[in-house]
Amino acid sequence: MAGEVERVRALTERPPAPTHARRGPEPRRRPPVALAASGRPPSPYNLRVTGPAVKPIGGRYQVIESLGKGAMGVVYKAYDPVLDRVVAIKQMVAEIASNEELRQRFYVEARAAARLNHGNIVTIHELGEAEGEIYMVMELLEGVPLSAAISADTGLTLERRIDIIAQVSDGLDYAHQHGIVHRDIKPGNLHLTPAGIVKILDFGIARFGSIHMTATGVLIGTPDYVSPEQVRGEQVDARADL
Repeated sequence: MAGEVERVRALTERPPAPTHARRGPEPRRRPPVALAASGRPPSPYNLRVTGPAVKPIGGRYQVIESLGKGAMGVVYKAYDPVLDRVVAIKQMVAEIASNEELRQRFYVEARAAARLNHGNIVTIHELGEAEGEIYMVMELLEGVPLSAAISADTGLTLERRIDIIAQVSDGLDYAHQHGIVHRDIKPGNLHLTPAGIVKILDFGIARFGSIHMTATGVLIGTPDYVSPEQVRGEQVDARADL
C-alpha cells in the first residue's frame, strides 16, 4: 500500500505541464527496422504476452493482460501487430451486448470520443464487432485516475489543482465546440498521466447533436456529481459539465 501511495504521489506532485505540452507529448521516433518473415517489423511487445492463450480480439489484437472489469465489460491491455503498438481495448461481452440500450451507449461513447482530437481527451482508434462481441480500441494510458490520487491523500498542491482544472476545462471547451456534452464528469473519469497530462474518459452517456440516451424525466449520471438539471431529468447543455 505504501508503494502505491508513493507512485500516486509522484504523479500528483508533478509540476504543471507546460501549455505547449497539453496537446499531448511528441511521438517517439523509432529507428528503421528490418521486416520479419511475416512482412511486419519484429516487436518486443509480442514477448510480453503472458498467461494462457487468448484468441485475438477482432482477429488482430493480442491480449497481454486484463486491466479491469466493469458493468459494461472488460478492459484489456493488448498488442496491435499491424501498427506495432500497445493499446487498451474495452470489450463488451456478448451477454451485455444483447441489451440494446447498453449496446447503443457503447456506440455513443466510441463515436462521441472519436469525433474529438484533443490532448486532454482519450483517443479512440477503432470500434469493431466480432463473434457477437463489440470492442473499442483506444490509447493506453499510464498513470492513475484522479479518484485514486484523491483517495491516496497525496496532498495535491493548489498549483496542481488549478492545472488539473485548466486542462479539463480545455478538453471540455473543445468537446462543447463540437456539440458534445459529457454529462458524467467526475474524478473517476479523469486520468492523470506521468507526463502531467489530464485525460477525459468515458463518454458513455454523452449527448452530441440530436443523439442522447436519456428520455426527459430520467436521471442518468453519478448522483454525487450530476448537475441540478440532470437531477430534475431535464435536457442539458454544456453548462452541465461545469
